[in-house]
Amino acid sequence: MIRKLIGCALMSYFIGSINPSQILGKMHGHDMRKEGSKNAGASNAYILIGKSAFFIVAASDIFKAWLCWKLTAYFVPEAVFSGVFGGFFCTLGHMFPVFMGFHGGKGFACLGGMIMGFSPWLFIIQLGIALAVFFLLKYLVFATIFSSALFTGIYWYFTRDITGTGILALMTVMISLKHRENFKRMKEGKEATSRYLGHADEELKRMGYK
Repeated sequence: MIRKLIGCALMSYFIGSINPSQILGKMHGHDMRKEGSKNAGASNAYILIGKSAFFIVAASDIFKAWLCWKLTAYFVPEAVFSGVFGGFFCTLGHMFPVFMGFHGGKGFACLGGMIMGFSPWLFIIQLGIALAVFFLLKYLVFATIFSSALFTGIYWYFTRDITGTGILALMTVMISLKHRENFKRMKEGKEATSRYLGHADEELKRMGYK
């Protein structure tokens, strides 16, 4: 089992390291690591390219984490935590991609893929909750961290799997640390708020991107 887990960890990490945000950015003449919010994820694709890029990147990142969850669960069915394990290493690859000097995204969409791997219905429910938190508190960072912590608790409640829960708890910490720059920008008044969805140009100007 150990050998299979190691193989799945490597597979998931390399799949996670494939970054659609950076690929689309290069196609449009941008380096996501150096422009906009300097984050190779869906939100920066929105800032630098537009709405269509946001949906393409978000869907791709969700899919790759879901795929790693399902593949690892298939190859290592004897481990209760195998899906979480595969999704975690995919997220790790997304955050610290070997192909991009270990400077990647922040893991929110990959978290969504893991939730979908666990339960499509839970994905829909948590998406609704995340949107509610986003509009209530105005900043996406709160929805991201809350969603990760909530999924950790829900996973423990339904599985009582200590290993998987521990991995998800570690991922929550990693996601929180990855968002330190967002909190810094919030203090400076340069972080995007929920107004971005309807007033993108005004928000970009306020944030200093235009």
